[in-house]
Amino acid sequence: MNHLTDEQLDALMLGEGVDSEHLASCRQCRDQLASRLALAGRLRAALVSVHAGEDLKARLRQQFQATPGPESGLTGSARSRQLKMLRRHWRGLTAAAAVLLITLPLYLYVSSPGSLRAVQEELADIHAHNLSDHGEFFTDADPQRLAEFMRSNLGFTPSFPAMGQGMKLRGCCVAHFRHRPVGSYVVDTPRGYISVIVAPESPQDLGMTRFQGDPKGIRWTGSYARCNMATIVIGKLSYCAVGEVPHQTLMELLELLLPVDPS
Repeated sequence: MNHLTDEQLDALMLGEGVDSEHLASCRQCRDQLASRLALAGRLRAALVSVHAGEDLKARLRQQFQATPGPESGLTGSARSRQLKMLRRHWRGLTAAAAVLLITLPLYLYVSSPGSLRAVQEELADIHAHNLSDHGEFFTDADPQRLAEFMRSNLGFTPSFPAMGQGMKLRGCCVAHFRHRPVGSYVVDTPRGYISVIVAPESPQDLGMTRFQGDPKGIRWTGSYARCNMATIVIGKLSYCAVGEVPHQTLMELLELLLPVDPS
């Protein structure tokens, strides 16, 4: 089952009917739509309360009053050009204020501790969804077939750990994380199931904290509810292991993905 795209979610926000049958049956898409509508509501409420400051009003009033009138000797076309310039100046100021108003709430929303917890909640939800009985999960223990599935659906092949020591691959899935598709696969370990989610976000954007004693700064940890999380950075991607197992177990699995240091 394919989830709604960003364009389809935007259309729904505008009141256009797009695949309403899928929306009625898919909790993940309903949650994404509700999150977008809530944010749009906060922005609308903020815009209603915006008014030009008294200093700005006074400066613009002075500029309009200083506009040469008929007695100045300027032709009608010259006066018209000056008035147009003042109007463009006003529109530029209001546009800049609107950009600042919209950008600031978005920045606070994305970077606040609460939003980072929401990001980790999404990671935990992906892990729970991977372990549920649904048709989107591609069940296979062959790393080559899983790699082909990922490449055909995402355009790249993530790193898979070498199996052994009681571990085996269970399968993979294309999940939706922060309104975009990401790859995830599940490893069955002696301590329990672990989902590895591959995302372009940095560990900080995933709400992780630096793993103590890591001089290279590529190991990070976090947790949400009953799920522990560990993250490493390989190239430009973050590999986040999620499961109800100790952090050390998650990190040991992720370290199997790291290239061997020749030193």
